[in-house]
Amino acid sequence: MMIKRFIPGRVREEQGRSLPKTRLRWLLPVILAVILIYGFAVHTLIPPKKYPFDRSTFPAKVLDSIQGFTFYYLRPGFGTDYTLVPNSVAYQNQVVVFELRNPQGKTLAVTEEATPPAFDTSNLQATNNYLNRYGRAYISDLVDRTTGALFTTDGTWILINAPNPIGAGPMQSIVNNIAPYKG
Repeated sequence: MMIKRFIPGRVREEQGRSLPKTRLRWLLPVILAVILIYGFAVHTLIPPKKYPFDRSTFPAKVLDSIQGFTFYYLRPGFGTDYTLVPNSVAYQNQVVVFELRNPQGKTLAVTEEATPPAFDTSNLQATNNYLNRYGRAYISDLVDRTTGALFTTDGTWILINAPNPIGAGPMQSIVNNIAPYKG
């Protein structure tokens, strides 16, 4: 027969001991807090990795003349099958314009420019808006089109428009796989 004695804060048995209950009560929240802090630090404090960029896909004249904002590009093979349409790249009036196309023939029109001073994003209507690694993203999936916008922390405004809807999930994948070009 086992006799149990009650001692405040722990249970003691005659033939063995269990951990004090007070240790178990604070151990789990501490472990969760450490995991959350580590995840936050990895996501926000470690600088983003540079991804390879094939300079030959964009005209050198365009890349060398961009001023006033950081140029961003879609990293190939990162969850999306869209590629650059080579002859679609233009740079006029401080705006880069180009087209992306997937193997099924769906196209995306992309513009990049410096975010205008005092531009108010609080009135933007979006199906989904969230923070990603480079800034605030907005995704709108409407009946006749899908639009993605990214306002980067370094002052670039990227607008991606799919004239034929592609869905919020694919657009979010595209917006999340854009990386800065560091020439």
